[in-house]
Order: sequence, then structure tokens, then C-alpha cells
Amino acid sequence: MVLEKKPDLKELVKRVEQNESSLMPMEMRLKLVRDIMGLRVDQQAEYAIITGCRSPYSFKHLAYFGALLHYLGTNYTLLSTETCCGESFIQHVDHKAPEEEATYEAFSRQLSAKNIERIRKLGINKIITLCAGCMTRYSHMWGDSGMEILYYPQYLLPRLEGMHLEGEVNYYEGCHLHHRTPKYQIDTKTSKELIGKVEGLTVTKTIPNYCCRNLAEKIFAASDRPVIVTPTSCCAGILPQKRTAASPVVKQLTEVLCEALGIRWTLDSKIIREESHI
Repeated sequence: MVLEKKPDLKELVKRVEQNESSLMPMEMRLKLVRDIMGLRVDQQAEYAIITGCRSPYSFKHLAYFGALLHYLGTNYTLLSTETCCGESFIQHVDHKAPEEEATYEAFSRQLSAKNIERIRKLGINKIITLCAGCMTRYSHMWGDSGMEILYYPQYLLPRLEGMHLEGEVNYYEGCHLHHRTPKYQIDTKTSKELIGKVEGLTVTKTIPNYCCRNLAEKIFAASDRPVIVTPTSCCAGILPQKRTAASPVVKQLTEVLCEALGIRWTLDSKIIREESHI
């Protein structure tokens, strides 16, 4: 039995002062994905899962995707420490200032290189990203590095069959306006094909690509059904914070896929089949 090293008292106090918690952000992330969700971490596997640094507030997306990975018998691992790929700040860089943009692009590559090194040390050359922003960053920077890089709908589409769920929903892809990558644009076709494989589920309307950060009210106003489904992790995290009691419920695509397969996630990492509906 390995005992965890007790942190220094002064260090604990400093953490609370800085983070309002005695845990560091990465410690919280590790406890969330490993101890709460029961997902595999830092193991040799076929696929490395990049969650994206937004995962703490869209953790349901990660939990449901974990359920789908276990349902499919996927040999996967997450990283205990995952460095931001740079998407969080690249979107704010002035593209009219080429020197500044080049500097931040180089910094972004340095950051994501830390994750690439961690993945390679585990003997893995296949990545699945849960975040649309991460997908554009990694494909742009590491697409020709020998790494196979997949956006999670691209992994799921050819593997999920027999999905059925009665109901009517709206679909919101997300704007993706800020994912500025010269060589790569996000794949929006595959996620639409994926929700289209769910028998009995009707998408009555595709909501225009308003930005969820600034125009959430327009997204909700455009909806004509009580449920909006989005494949995008950041949108699934932002929209529920901005809805009112009268607004449609926002569901992540992975959540709907689990419902369509009649599976749910448990804390002991078992998959239980059950009937579900929108």
C-alpha cells in the first residue's frame, strides 16, 4: 500500500488562498476522472483521450463518453495531467498582428507537446479528442507527426449500431468561429450523421450557429422543441449556465447516445442497460 505524501501546512494554506480549495486543479481533475468516474488513467492503451481543459464544467460529457468507451470495449486511457493546448488563448490573439500570433502559436505548440510526450511515453499513437477546440489545435499542429487524431464522433460513428430513442429534438452544432487554424476546420458532418443513426429520434430543426457565449438567448429563442442536443463540449457547458426555467434543456450528444443504447454509468464502472427516452 502506497501512502500519499502529506502536503505542507503552509502549502495547503497557500492553495486555499489562491484556489479557494486545498486541492490543486489537476488534483481535482484526477479525482474526478479516476476516483469519481472510474475512468482509466495513465495506462498503456490503444487510444489516448484528450478531454480538453474545459472538461471540469462539462464533466457529464466525459462521463457519458466513458460509458460509451466501456460499452464498446475500447482500450483507452486518459492522462492524469493534461496541459491546455492553447485554444483557450489563441482565440483571443489579434490575427492582424502576425508577430504576436506567431509567438502565441509557438507557445501553443510547446504546451500541446507536453501532452504528446506523455502519450508517446505510454506507447500510444492514436488520440481521441472530446473538445472541438482541441481537435483543431492538435490536427493543425500534430496532424503530420505520425499521430492518428480523431474527433470523438469520428470514432463513434462506425462503431455504434442499434440505437433507438423516441422523441423530437433541436440540434445545435456550435459556432466554431474562434477555432482559427490555417490548415484545419472542424468536422461538423460526422456528428450530424451520428445523431441521424438514432432510430425514432427526429431532429426537427438545426439551430443557426449563433455563438453560445454571446448569443445564448438567440439559441434558446430559435428552438421549437424542449430539448437541444449539441455535440460540442464547451457549448454543453456554457448553455446550461445561461438558460432560464423556460428555456429548453441542453443535452450533450454523448448523453443522448447512451440513452439510445439504454445504458448508464455507475460509480463502479459497470454498464447497466435500461429503457430511456427524451
